[in-house]
Amino acid sequence: MVAVNKLSDTFLRKILGKPYIGKSVIADGGSLSVRISKKGFIGWVFRYRLGGRETNPKWVSLGKYPETSIKQARVKRDQCRKWLDNGEDPTVELSLVKVKRKDAVTVKDALEYWLVEYATENRKNVDKHRAQFSRHLYPYLGKYPLEKTTKPQWLECFDRIKKGISNERKGAPVAAGQVLQASKQALL
Repeated sequence: MVAVNKLSDTFLRKILGKPYIGKSVIADGGSLSVRISKKGFIGWVFRYRLGGRETNPKWVSLGKYPETSIKQARVKRDQCRKWLDNGEDPTVELSLVKVKRKDAVTVKDALEYWLVEYATENRKNVDKHRAQFSRHLYPYLGKYPLEKTTKPQWLECFDRIKKGISNERKGAPVAAGQVLQASKQALL
């Protein structure tokens, strides 16, 4: 059985950013390794073969240490192994994950789209909706990918409106209801 998780944080911190003389690639196990430059920069790599031993090995970067921790690199390694088990190329799959993350529709993107494409033509109070979204939702949820937001995050925003925390008034249950209804209409 091949040993895995052989590297330690202590070892990596000791060589990080310092002149390094030694093996440039050190295995952690399970096809995960670190590449170490002569200046002590460390990067995580996953080595694999598509199509078995008769093909040339490929390398894919999983991030730089310490930005990508040992734990994160091992999780990425395990995901790469799952992709390989399903006949998928980890390099391609990692690229798709990055594109999906970069192109994800944020809460603000979705609500602004509704305001521009629907509410402008069909609602009399579009400016009021935009102001409410800007005051109550965008500062808290606006930057998050819509598909990653959770029910508790939304409820926290509506509770904040109801209690008057995000504005100067004593409490605004009517405003909370209006923002809830407009959000539901925009996003459903």
